[in-house]
Amino acid sequence: MQKIGASTSSADALGEFTEGNPAAGVAATLLKASWLNAVQRELVNLVLAAGLTLDATDDSQVLKAIQALQSWSKLTGKPNTISGFGITDAFTKTEVSSAIQVAIAALVGAAPATLDAINELAAAIGNDPNFAVTMANLMDGKANKATTLGGYGITDAYTTGQIAAKILEGFFVPQGTASLIGGFKAAGAADLYVGSSKVLAVTPEAFKGALANETYRGVAEVATQAETDAGVLDTHIVTPKKLKANLAGFLSDQLSPSAGAQIVVTHNLGYVPTESSMELVWECVVAQGGWVPGAFVRQESWVHSTASTALTRGFYIYGETTTQVTVGCADGALWQLPTKTTGTGFNLTFANWRLRLRIKP
Repeated sequence: MQKIGASTSSADALGEFTEGNPAAGVAATLLKASWLNAVQRELVNLVLAAGLTLDATDDSQVLKAIQALQSWSKLTGKPNTISGFGITDAFTKTEVSSAIQVAIAALVGAAPATLDAINELAAAIGNDPNFAVTMANLMDGKANKATTLGGYGITDAYTTGQIAAKILEGFFVPQGTASLIGGFKAAGAADLYVGSSKVLAVTPEAFKGALANETYRGVAEVATQAETDAGVLDTHIVTPKKLKANLAGFLSDQLSPSAGAQIVVTHNLGYVPTESSMELVWECVVAQGGWVPGAFVRQESWVHSTASTALTRGFYIYGETTTQVTVGCADGALWQLPTKTTGTGFNLTFANWRLRLRIKP
Protein backbone atom coordinates (compact mmCIF):
# COMPACT_ATOMS: atom_id res chain seq x y z
CA MET A 1 0.00 0.00 0.00
CA GLN A 2 1.25 3.53 -0.67
CA LYS A 3 0.20 7.10 -0.07
CA ILE A 4 -0.45 9.47 -2.96
CA GLY A 5 2.73 11.27 -2.02
CA ALA A 6 4.71 8.24 -3.21
CA SER A 7 3.74 8.94 -6.85
CA THR A 8 3.49 12.75 -7.06
CA SER A 9 5.15 15.82 -5.65
CA SER A 10 1.85 17.70 -5.46
CA ALA A 11 0.80 16.00 -2.21
CA ASP A 12 1.06 17.83 1.11
CA ALA A 13 3.82 17.37 3.63
CA LEU A 14 2.11 14.25 5.02
CA GLY A 15 2.00 12.66 1.59
CA GLU A 16 -1.77 13.14 1.42
CA PHE A 17 -4.20 14.85 -0.98
CA THR A 18 -4.61 18.63 -1.01
CA GLU A 19 -7.13 20.74 -2.93
CA GLY A 20 -4.49 23.42 -3.45
CA ASN A 21 -4.65 27.21 -2.92
CA PRO A 22 -4.15 29.26 -6.09
CA ALA A 23 -3.88 32.47 -4.10
CA ALA A 24 -1.05 31.03 -2.08
CA GLY A 25 0.52 29.36 -5.05
CA VAL A 26 -0.30 25.81 -3.78
CA ALA A 27 -1.29 23.40 -6.55
CA ALA A 28 -3.95 20.73 -6.08
CA THR A 29 -2.77 17.11 -5.84
CA LEU A 30 -2.49 15.39 -9.16
CA LEU A 31 -3.84 11.83 -9.52
CA LYS A 32 -1.26 9.64 -11.16
CA ALA A 33 -2.01 6.35 -12.93
CA SER A 34 0.65 4.57 -10.83
CA TRP A 35 -1.10 5.39 -7.59
CA LEU A 36 -4.53 4.46 -8.92
CA ASN A 37 -3.11 1.16 -10.22
CA ALA A 38 -1.55 0.48 -6.79
CA VAL A 39 -4.92 1.01 -5.06
CA GLN A 40 -6.64 -1.17 -7.66
CA ARG A 41 -4.09 -4.00 -7.14
CA GLU A 42 -4.56 -3.84 -3.37
CA LEU A 43 -8.35 -4.23 -3.72
CA VAL A 44 -8.06 -6.97 -6.37
CA ASN A 45 -5.59 -8.96 -4.25
CA LEU A 46 -7.98 -8.74 -1.29
CA VAL A 47 -10.87 -10.16 -3.34
CA LEU A 48 -8.74 -12.93 -4.83
CA ALA A 49 -7.26 -13.87 -1.44
CA ALA A 50 -10.80 -14.52 -0.19
CA GLY A 51 -11.26 -17.03 -2.99
CA LEU A 52 -13.65 -14.87 -5.02
CA THR A 53 -13.63 -14.27 -8.76
CA LEU A 54 -13.57 -10.65 -9.92
CA ASP A 55 -17.03 -9.54 -11.02
CA ALA A 56 -17.38 -6.06 -12.67
CA THR A 57 -21.10 -6.02 -11.85
CA ASP A 58 -20.65 -6.70 -8.11
CA ASP A 59 -19.69 -3.61 -6.10
CA SER A 60 -19.71 -5.54 -2.79
CA GLN A 61 -16.81 -7.90 -3.47
CA VAL A 62 -14.41 -6.12 -1.13
CA LEU A 63 -16.97 -6.45 1.68
CA LYS A 64 -17.52 -10.10 0.86
CA ALA A 65 -13.78 -10.66 0.78
CA ILE A 66 -13.33 -9.14 4.25
CA GLN A 67 -16.18 -11.24 5.62
CA ALA A 68 -14.74 -14.41 4.07
CA LEU A 69 -11.23 -13.75 5.38
CA GLN A 70 -12.62 -13.44 8.92
CA SER A 71 -13.45 -17.19 8.98
CA TRP A 72 -11.16 -19.44 11.13
CA SER A 73 -9.97 -21.53 8.20
CA LYS A 74 -8.68 -18.44 6.40
CA LEU A 75 -6.60 -17.18 9.31
CA THR A 76 -2.86 -17.87 9.10
CA GLY A 77 -0.20 -17.94 11.85
CA LYS A 78 -2.67 -19.42 14.33
CA PRO A 79 -1.08 -21.11 17.43
CA ASN A 80 -1.68 -24.86 17.90
CA THR A 81 -1.04 -25.23 21.65
CA ILE A 82 -2.92 -24.16 24.74
CA SER A 83 0.07 -22.13 25.85
CA GLY A 84 0.08 -20.43 22.41
CA PHE A 85 -3.44 -19.20 23.11
CA GLY A 86 -2.56 -18.30 26.70
CA ILE A 87 -4.93 -20.92 28.17
CA THR A 88 -4.00 -21.75 31.79
CA ASP A 89 -6.96 -23.84 33.00
CA ALA A 90 -6.37 -27.01 30.94
CA PHE A 91 -3.90 -29.95 30.84
CA THR A 92 -1.77 -30.78 27.81
CA LYS A 93 -1.77 -34.31 26.35
CA THR A 94 1.64 -34.95 27.95
CA GLU A 95 0.42 -33.79 31.37
CA VAL A 96 -2.71 -35.93 31.11
CA SER A 97 -0.67 -39.01 30.08
CA SER A 98 1.80 -38.45 32.94
CA ALA A 99 -1.00 -38.06 35.48
CA ILE A 100 -2.60 -41.30 34.27
CA GLN A 101 0.71 -43.18 34.53
CA VAL A 102 1.29 -41.86 38.07
CA ALA A 103 -2.19 -42.96 39.10
CA ILE A 104 -1.66 -46.43 37.59
CA ALA A 105 1.73 -46.78 39.30
CA ALA A 106 0.19 -45.82 42.65
CA LEU A 107 -2.57 -48.39 42.12
CA VAL A 108 -0.19 -51.19 41.07
CA GLY A 109 2.41 -50.40 43.72
CA ALA A 110 5.04 -53.15 44.10
CA ALA A 111 2.89 -55.86 42.54
CA PRO A 112 4.86 -58.31 40.36
CA ALA A 113 4.47 -58.14 36.60
CA THR A 114 2.23 -61.22 36.66
CA LEU A 115 -0.26 -59.54 39.05
CA ASP A 116 -0.35 -55.90 37.93
CA ALA A 117 -3.48 -56.16 35.80
CA ILE A 118 -7.14 -56.83 36.72
CA ASN A 119 -7.38 -59.95 34.52
CA GLU A 120 -4.19 -61.34 36.10
CA LEU A 121 -5.61 -60.87 39.61
CA ALA A 122 -8.82 -62.58 38.53
CA ALA A 123 -6.88 -65.52 37.08
CA ALA A 124 -4.84 -65.80 40.28
CA ILE A 125 -7.98 -66.44 42.34
CA GLY A 126 -9.39 -68.84 39.78
CA ASN A 127 -11.87 -66.29 38.38
CA ASP A 128 -13.97 -67.04 41.45
CA PRO A 129 -16.37 -64.14 42.17
CA ASN A 130 -17.01 -65.70 45.62
CA PHE A 131 -13.34 -66.23 46.46
CA ALA A 132 -13.69 -65.05 50.08
CA VAL A 133 -16.55 -67.48 50.73
CA THR A 134 -14.67 -70.33 49.05
CA MET A 135 -11.58 -69.76 51.22
CA ALA A 136 -13.68 -69.53 54.40
CA ASN A 137 -15.29 -72.88 53.60
CA LEU A 138 -11.88 -74.46 53.00
CA MET A 139 -10.55 -73.08 56.30
CA ASP A 140 -13.52 -74.62 58.12
CA GLY A 141 -12.39 -78.05 56.91
CA LYS A 142 -8.75 -77.82 58.06
CA ALA A 143 -7.34 -79.75 61.00
CA ASN A 144 -7.13 -77.87 64.27
CA LYS A 145 -3.67 -77.15 65.66
CA ALA A 146 -2.52 -79.69 68.24
CA THR A 147 0.55 -80.50 70.37
CA THR A 148 0.12 -84.26 70.71
CA LEU A 149 0.05 -87.33 68.47
CA GLY A 150 -3.55 -87.96 69.48
CA GLY A 151 -4.48 -84.38 68.61
CA TYR A 152 -3.53 -85.10 65.00
CA GLY A 153 -4.85 -88.64 65.03
CA ILE A 154 -1.41 -90.23 64.58
CA THR A 155 -1.46 -93.91 65.61
CA ASP A 156 1.81 -95.32 64.24
CA ALA A 157 4.23 -93.66 66.70
CA TYR A 158 5.04 -93.87 70.44
CA THR A 159 4.51 -90.96 72.79
CA THR A 160 7.31 -89.93 75.14
CA GLY A 161 5.46 -91.55 77.99
CA GLN A 162 5.11 -94.83 76.09
CA ILE A 163 8.83 -94.86 75.25
CA ALA A 164 9.77 -94.26 78.91
CA ALA A 165 7.52 -97.17 79.94
CA LYS A 166 9.07 -99.45 77.34
CA ILE A 167 12.58 -98.61 78.59
CA LEU A 168 11.57 -99.48 82.15
CA GLU A 169 10.13 -102.75 80.90
CA GLY A 170 13.51 -103.60 79.31
CA PHE A 171 12.10 -103.40 75.78
CA PHE A 172 15.15 -101.54 74.45
CA VAL A 173 17.80 -103.28 76.58
CA PRO A 174 19.97 -105.55 74.40
CA GLN A 175 21.56 -108.79 75.59
CA GLY A 176 23.99 -108.20 78.47
CA THR A 177 23.54 -105.88 81.41
CA ALA A 178 27.03 -104.59 82.06
CA SER A 179 27.53 -100.79 82.11
CA LEU A 180 23.91 -99.99 81.31
CA ILE A 181 23.31 -96.35 80.42
CA GLY A 182 19.67 -95.45 80.07
CA GLY A 183 18.87 -98.99 78.97
CA PHE A 184 21.84 -99.40 76.61
CA LYS A 185 25.14 -101.18 77.14
CA ALA A 186 28.09 -98.75 76.89
CA ALA A 187 30.83 -99.45 74.37
CA GLY A 188 34.49 -99.23 75.27
CA ALA A 189 37.41 -97.98 73.20
CA ALA A 190 38.15 -101.53 72.02
CA ASP A 191 34.57 -101.88 70.77
CA LEU A 192 35.01 -98.71 68.72
CA TYR A 193 38.18 -100.09 67.09
CA VAL A 194 36.37 -103.31 66.13
CA GLY A 195 33.30 -101.42 64.92
CA SER A 196 31.09 -104.49 64.54
CA SER A 197 28.41 -103.92 67.21
CA LYS A 198 25.16 -102.20 66.34
CA VAL A 199 23.61 -102.36 69.84
CA LEU A 200 26.22 -100.61 72.03
CA ALA A 201 26.00 -96.98 73.07
CA VAL A 202 29.10 -94.76 72.62
CA THR A 203 29.98 -92.46 75.52
CA PRO A 204 32.07 -89.30 75.05
CA GLU A 205 34.81 -90.83 77.18
CA ALA A 206 35.04 -93.94 75.01
CA PHE A 207 34.92 -91.85 71.84
CA LYS A 208 37.78 -89.63 73.03
CA GLY A 209 39.86 -92.64 74.03
CA ALA A 210 39.65 -94.26 70.59
CA LEU A 211 42.67 -92.56 69.02
CA ALA A 212 43.28 -93.12 65.32
CA ASN A 213 46.35 -95.06 64.22
CA GLU A 214 47.63 -96.88 61.14
CA THR A 215 45.30 -99.82 61.84
CA TYR A 216 42.05 -98.29 63.15
CA ARG A 217 40.06 -95.19 62.48
CA GLY A 218 39.35 -92.98 65.46
CA VAL A 219 39.93 -89.55 66.97
CA ALA A 220 43.13 -87.61 66.26
CA GLU A 221 44.48 -84.32 67.61
CA VAL A 222 45.53 -81.50 65.28
CA ALA A 223 49.22 -80.63 65.51
CA THR A 224 50.33 -77.08 66.22
CA GLN A 225 52.63 -75.23 63.83
CA ALA A 226 55.56 -75.83 66.21
CA GLU A 227 54.78 -79.56 66.38
CA THR A 228 54.51 -79.67 62.58
CA ASP A 229 57.86 -77.91 62.18
CA ALA A 230 59.54 -80.23 64.73
CA GLY A 231 58.34 -83.38 62.90
CA VAL A 232 58.53 -85.61 66.01
CA LEU A 233 54.95 -86.63 66.85
CA ASP A 234 53.36 -89.56 65.02
CA THR A 235 49.92 -89.36 66.67
CA HIS A 236 48.69 -85.95 65.39
CA ILE A 237 47.26 -84.85 62.07
CA VAL A 238 48.50 -81.79 60.10
CA THR A 239 46.21 -79.22 58.45
CA PRO A 240 46.91 -78.02 54.87
CA LYS A 241 47.70 -74.51 56.14
CA LYS A 242 50.40 -75.71 58.54
CA LEU A 243 51.75 -78.15 55.97
CA LYS A 244 52.01 -75.40 53.34
CA ALA A 245 53.87 -73.15 55.78
CA ASN A 246 56.31 -75.99 56.44
CA LEU A 247 56.86 -76.93 52.78
CA ALA A 248 56.63 -73.73 50.78
CA GLY A 249 59.70 -71.92 52.06
CA PHE A 250 60.28 -68.27 51.16
CA LEU A 251 62.00 -66.15 48.49
CA SER A 252 62.15 -62.40 49.12
CA ASP A 253 61.61 -59.62 46.65
CA GLN A 254 64.69 -57.99 45.11
CA LEU A 255 66.80 -56.22 47.75
CA SER A 256 69.12 -53.29 47.00
CA PRO A 257 72.03 -53.56 49.46
CA SER A 258 74.57 -50.88 50.30
CA ALA A 259 77.75 -51.11 52.37
CA GLY A 260 77.16 -50.80 56.12
CA ALA A 261 73.36 -50.89 55.82
CA GLN A 262 70.74 -53.39 57.06
CA ILE A 263 67.51 -54.50 55.39
CA VAL A 264 64.54 -55.94 57.33
CA VAL A 265 62.87 -58.71 55.33
CA THR A 266 59.31 -59.81 56.20
CA HIS A 267 58.61 -63.52 55.54
CA ASN A 268 55.48 -64.25 57.70
CA LEU A 269 56.21 -67.99 57.74
CA GLY A 270 54.85 -68.31 61.26
CA TYR A 271 58.02 -69.96 62.62
CA VAL A 272 61.63 -68.95 63.34
CA PRO A 273 63.83 -70.16 60.45
CA THR A 274 67.00 -72.06 61.34
CA GLU A 275 70.49 -70.91 60.38
CA SER A 276 70.93 -73.74 57.93
CA SER A 277 67.65 -72.97 56.14
CA MET A 278 68.64 -69.44 55.08
CA GLU A 279 70.82 -68.39 52.19
CA LEU A 280 71.48 -65.29 50.09
CA VAL A 281 71.54 -65.26 46.29
CA TRP A 282 72.37 -62.55 43.76
CA GLU A 283 69.96 -61.91 40.91
CA CYS A 284 71.36 -60.24 37.78
CA VAL A 285 69.36 -57.23 36.53
CA VAL A 286 71.97 -55.79 34.12
CA ALA A 287 74.33 -58.14 32.25
CA GLN A 288 77.78 -58.48 33.87
CA GLY A 289 80.45 -61.19 34.05
CA GLY A 290 78.72 -63.29 31.42
CA TRP A 291 75.50 -63.38 33.48
CA VAL A 292 72.26 -62.14 31.94
CA PRO A 293 69.26 -60.54 33.66
CA GLY A 294 67.25 -63.11 35.60
CA ALA A 295 70.26 -65.32 36.40
CA PHE A 296 70.82 -66.33 40.07
CA VAL A 297 74.29 -66.71 41.67
CA ARG A 298 74.59 -67.98 45.22
CA GLN A 299 76.30 -65.65 47.70
CA GLU A 300 78.99 -67.65 49.52
CA SER A 301 80.79 -64.98 51.58
CA TRP A 302 78.27 -64.36 54.35
CA VAL A 303 78.48 -65.00 58.08
CA HIS A 304 75.44 -65.62 60.29
CA SER A 305 75.40 -63.60 63.51
CA THR A 306 72.90 -63.12 66.33
CA ALA A 307 73.67 -59.42 66.56
CA SER A 308 74.39 -56.61 64.14
CA THR A 309 78.08 -55.81 63.84
CA ALA A 310 80.00 -53.72 61.38
CA LEU A 311 83.02 -55.98 61.84
CA THR A 312 81.36 -58.87 60.03
CA ARG A 313 82.76 -59.57 56.59
CA GLY A 314 80.42 -60.00 53.66
CA PHE A 315 76.71 -60.34 54.45
CA TYR A 316 75.24 -61.38 57.78
CA ILE A 317 71.73 -62.39 58.90
CA TYR A 318 70.37 -61.84 62.39
CA GLY A 319 67.20 -61.08 64.37
CA GLU A 320 65.18 -64.07 63.17
CA THR A 321 61.51 -64.05 64.28
CA THR A 322 58.36 -65.80 63.14
CA THR A 323 57.72 -62.90 60.73
CA GLN A 324 61.05 -61.20 59.93
CA VAL A 325 64.83 -61.51 59.56
CA THR A 326 67.44 -58.76 59.11
CA VAL A 327 70.06 -58.82 56.35
CA GLY A 328 73.19 -56.66 56.87
CA CYS A 329 75.99 -55.65 54.54
CA ALA A 330 79.50 -55.17 56.00
CA ASP A 331 81.38 -51.90 55.56
CA GLY A 332 83.85 -51.41 52.72
CA ALA A 333 83.92 -54.97 51.46
CA LEU A 334 85.00 -55.71 47.90
CA TRP A 335 82.32 -57.89 46.35
CA GLN A 336 83.28 -60.43 43.72
CA LEU A 337 81.35 -63.06 41.78
CA PRO A 338 82.65 -65.74 39.40
CA THR A 339 82.52 -65.13 35.68
CA LYS A 340 79.92 -67.49 34.22
CA THR A 341 82.12 -69.17 31.60
CA THR A 342 85.57 -69.20 33.29
CA GLY A 343 84.88 -68.87 37.01
CA THR A 344 87.36 -65.99 37.25
CA GLY A 345 86.25 -63.45 39.83
CA PHE A 346 85.01 -60.03 38.74
CA ASN A 347 84.15 -57.00 40.85
CA LEU A 348 80.39 -56.85 41.35
CA THR A 349 78.62 -53.58 40.59
CA PHE A 350 75.68 -53.14 43.00
CA ALA A 351 73.59 -51.34 40.34
CA ASN A 352 73.74 -54.48 38.14
CA TRP A 353 72.58 -56.94 40.81
CA ARG A 354 69.88 -57.41 43.44
CA LEU A 355 70.10 -59.55 46.53
CA ARG A 356 67.42 -62.07 47.52
CA LEU A 357 66.90 -63.99 50.77
CA ARG A 358 65.82 -67.62 50.40
CA ILE A 359 64.47 -69.66 53.33
CA LYS A 360 64.35 -73.34 52.52
CA PRO A 361 61.55 -75.50 54.02
